Amino acid sequence: PPNAPPDWSPFWRGTSAQYVRILNAAYDATKAADPTVVVLSSGLAPLTPTALARWLDAFFANDPRPRFDWFGWHPYGIVAEAGPDANDGTTSSFRGFERIAERLDKEGYTGAPILLSEFGYGTGAPDPSLQGWVDEMVASMLPEGFAAARSSPRVRGFNWFSVQYHGWEGE
Repeated sequence: PPNAPPDWSPFWRGTSAQYVRILNAAYDATKAADPTVVVLSSGLAPLTPTALARWLDAFFANDPRPRFDWFGWHPYGIVAEAGPDANDGTTSSFRGFERIAERLDKEGYTGAPILLSEFGYGTGAPDPSLQGWVDEMVASMLPEGFAAARSSPRVRGFNWFSVQYHGWEGE
């Protein structure tokens, strides 16, 4: 926002313990109002495998344990050329859902569905003459992403978030 303080961020800056308290309070209030409502954890954004493991360690170490029905994951592409099959957590975080599913099972959330809640790649080409090529490459990721998501019985939802066009300075 234009008048935001210098340290403002649209992303979570609290601790995992604070987040779990908010998640659990929201879960309890939601289920009290309507037990049929599905409560989704917030979607984690791209993390390297090490960072993802650390975050999940902290998330599941809280007492009481986190309460949710579905787990959210934002598998943004970091380098579009890598495609959804990349699995190193640095060029693409798409298949991070596989690590998350393993950890959910280990923590007793066996079979908990995963929502790929924001999937997309940036489309802003540094050179405007390359924009058509970049747009085609990004568009090709959608069917590849759906195919990869369908490869897991845990992935129950997939959201093509945006084309993440950020434009160039002056536009």
